[in-house]
Amino acid sequence: MLSNYDAADTKKRGKLTKKIDCLRRAQIILYGILNVHSKSVELALICNDTSLAKIYANKPMDKKVTRELWMKIAKHLFNNSGT
Repeated sequence: MLSNYDAADTKKRGKLTKKIDCLRRAQIILYGILNVHSKSVELALICNDTSLAKIYANKPMDKKVTRELWMKIAKHLFNNSGT
């Protein structure tokens, strides 16, 4: 059975995790606004947010860059398909 301290600590940890996730998402969006789409995709994949990575992979005007970003997403999905 968890003591009151353990329950409070778990609750604090959960809140902190949610705040970190929000900050990472904001960071991804900011990189996108700054047109640093490769960094947006990279960070989104680190956070396992493939839907956000896909959005920013389609943003660059240069088709070569877009293709490279999609290759990163494909590699990520392939490497993490077993988990």
